[in-house]
Amino acid sequence: MRSEHVILLGVALVVAFASAQADEPKRDAGLSVHLQPERIGRLRGETGGFDVLPQAGVKDRKVFPTADALFTFFKSLPSTVQQNGLWVVTTDPAAYGESELKQISVLEDLCKRSQTPLFISRAKELPTGWQRR
Repeated sequence: MRSEHVILLGVALVVAFASAQADEPKRDAGLSVHLQPERIGRLRGETGGFDVLPQAGVKDRKVFPTADALFTFFKSLPSTVQQNGLWVVTTDPAAYGESELKQISVLEDLCKRSQTPLFISRAKELPTGWQRR
């Protein structure tokens, strides 16, 4: 009888672990974004902002000047993308102006209010530097 309890406990732990892993957001299933500094954008003849390259649910490159614009676009994507959240890559904080840094805070607030997973990492800390916000 005792060995049956051990087996049942083992099965329960495996199921619980698998369920927890299945619920974790995955970067390749979410929306990947790069926050391009305005001054870098100008050097390229572009604008700065939240830069989204083609990926699942996104046919063409898009640059969003504000967190609100990015979030509105994100909410138009399939629910599977939304469930896996926003994954934002940044560069050195010194490269951004005050208004650009404020947009990160705005995005954090939008995601927090809607319970949207948000992960941010500096490019130099990839692939292990993701911080859930």
